[in-house]
Amino acid sequence: MATNITEKDKTLQEVIDWCEQREIEGLRLANALLMQRDMAAYGVVKGQINAYEKTADHCRSMLGYSGTMYSLEQLEHERRKAWQEGYAAGWKDQECDFPQYTSENPYKETFE
Repeated sequence: MATNITEKDKTLQEVIDWCEQREIEGLRLANALLMQRDMAAYGVVKGQINAYEKTADHCRSMLGYSGTMYSLEQLEHERRKAWQEGYAAGWKDQECDFPQYTSENPYKETFE
């Protein structure tokens, strides 16, 4: 984490880190629920994941400095890892919130 930042930025960064960790945990849970074909629970977990992601994004927008790229890079790495685990478990894009009218899954090319 960057040094000499305000208390507000420290607090925001703590919230961002917490949200990112919860998002990663949620992706793993979503993977397990899909493997069990529990689509109702999967939908609830996906809603929670989206809420954590939006909260972290909002906190980032309130930071008084550019933030740390390490945290974002780490989250991207964990997202890719979660998608890889999902594809290994047999996910198909239509089961992963990629409706027909959307562009390609941004994580898929890494695992083909």
